[in-house]
Amino acid sequence: HLKAMLPAAFSGVWLPEKMLGQDQFYQPLVPHGWLLFLMPGSVFHVWSYIIDILALVLAGIYFLRGLGLGWRSACAGALALGLSAHSFTIISAGHLGKFGMMPFAVLMLAFITRALPRGSLFYYAGAGVAAAIGFFAQADVMTLFFLLGAVYGLVLFIRHWPVAGSVPPDAAQPPAPVRPRFVYFGKTVLGAVLAALFFLAIAAGQIQGLYKLIPKRSQQATAGTGVQPDDPVK
Repeated sequence: HLKAMLPAAFSGVWLPEKMLGQDQFYQPLVPHGWLLFLMPGSVFHVWSYIIDILALVLAGIYFLRGLGLGWRSACAGALALGLSAHSFTIISAGHLGKFGMMPFAVLMLAFITRALPRGSLFYYAGAGVAAAIGFFAQADVMTLFFLLGAVYGLVLFIRHWPVAGSVPPDAAQPPAPVRPRFVYFGKTVLGAVLAALFFLAIAAGQIQGLYKLIPKRSQQATAGTGVQPDDPVK
C-alpha cells in the first residue's frame, strides 16, 4: 500500500533489496509525501500529476510575469509549458519525483528574475527555499537547474549593473537616480549568501543522505558481485 511508504519517507530507512542497496533518507519537505498523507492512496498517483501540472502552470505564469509579459501572454506560455510533450513524456515514464520538482525549478528562476533588479532579500530567500524543495523532490535533475540558475543570475547581474546617465529611449520621464555600484554589488552578494543559507538549512538532511549513499553504493557493488575494482568483468 502506498501509505506504507510514509514512515520511511519521513524518518529514513536502508533498503537492501533495491538494486545494490539504497539509503532512503528522510524527505519531510517532498510535496508528494504530504499529498500521499492527505489523500487516499487509490487516487494519489493520478491526482499528483494533475496537481503538479497546475503548480507548473502557476509557476510559469509567475515567472513570465516577472519578465514583463502581459497576463494573456504569460498564461499562454505557462499552459504551453505545463501541457508540453515533455510533461506528458515524464508522466508516461512514471517519473513522479522529477515532475514534482519542475514547479519549484521554475519558481526558483522566477524568484531570481525578481531578486536581481529589485535587490530584495525576500526574493533571494524564496529562491533558496524553492531550490531546496526541488532538491528534495529530485536531487540530480535539480542540480542541473542550479547551474542554469547560476548562469541566469549572472546574466541578470550584468544586465542590471548600474550605469550612470543611461536613459531608456522610450522612457516617459527621467529615471530614478542609479544606485551606487557597490550597493548593488553588496546586495547581490548578500542575497546570494542568504539564498545559500536557506537552501542548506532546509536541504541539509538530503545532502547528508547523498554523502552516505554514494560510498555505500560503491561498497555494495564490490561486496555484492565479488569483483574487485581492478579485476576484469567476467
